[in-house]
Amino acid sequence: MKIIALIDPSIASFNLGDKIVSHYAKKIISKMFPDCFFIDVPAYMEHDSRLAEIARKSHLIFFLGTAPITDKITMRWPLIFGQYMKKVILFGVGYNNYNLDKMSSNTVAIYESNLSSNYIHSVRDSFSQRQIAKQIPIRTLNTCCPTLWECDFHSIYGNKLKDCVLFTVNSSRGRKDIDKKILSSLDLVYKKIFFYPQTPNDKQYMSELGMEILAETGNDIDVCQIQSEFEFLSKFMMEMSGCCDYVGARLHGGVHAIHNKMRTFIIGVDNRAFEIYLDTGLPVYGYDILEKGHEFLIENILKKYEKKITLPRSAILEWKSQFI
Repeated sequence: MKIIALIDPSIASFNLGDKIVSHYAKKIISKMFPDCFFIDVPAYMEHDSRLAEIARKSHLIFFLGTAPITDKITMRWPLIFGQYMKKVILFGVGYNNYNLDKMSSNTVAIYESNLSSNYIHSVRDSFSQRQIAKQIPIRTLNTCCPTLWECDFHSIYGNKLKDCVLFTVNSSRGRKDIDKKILSSLDLVYKKIFFYPQTPNDKQYMSELGMEILAETGNDIDVCQIQSEFEFLSKFMMEMSGCCDYVGARLHGGVHAIHNKMRTFIIGVDNRAFEIYLDTGLPVYGYDILEKGHEFLIENILKKYEKKITLPRSAILEWKSQFI
């Protein structure tokens, strides 16, 4: 039986969004290779003898999504030269940020010694594809994020406001001035607000938003926090999809909501959400737009989403077909 190693960024991650990415990526890979044996490998672990053995025995090695490609290799993916024996195939990955610094020759050499030259790599947006093409001599296809490949987008085109909303924040990239406006707006239009902390720091950030709103306006917004586990989130979304919308700054939380047939309004806080929006039309709204205040936000929550979502189906098919 052929062994396929899956480099999984969700292992030992403080961000449960990585779990969402891993979940959908693994679903696709398992369908592509139904007769193979899969072994999970932590993405952010230093090289050791066990890792070398896995690399040696694996027929294929896939890196599952997220944004491991960066100009400073130790920041996101602690690779060493030849660690994966030029076997790694990127599957829906992105460039980590808008930092356009040129990679050092050593960094490029490390990527080259680990990334496969025999297969075409899958990247999740046009910006990532351009940045990789400038610096790493590998072939890529922009397939968009694998979390979207099997999405049914019908739910996002509904215009009926639900009674409840699931709200998420991004504690590392958020802007409190605007997040307070968003939370206050949700309190005006929804009967109940649920909150899902995707990282440990999100809970504290959300508490600070509530306290500052109370101090500034006297409004004590009632928010019900749900459990920070992928399985619990999935169960909540499945059971609440008929009566709950999603509004939040967690991209893959929003994608998971779409999979569970929830109306979804994603707040874009970094290049990941914006670049996927530009390529696909996913419902992403930037902080610059939301600065306009309560009225603009409420208007967009209430109205029907009009932009058509398109996926690069031919690129997805081409990437998959190389393994047949």
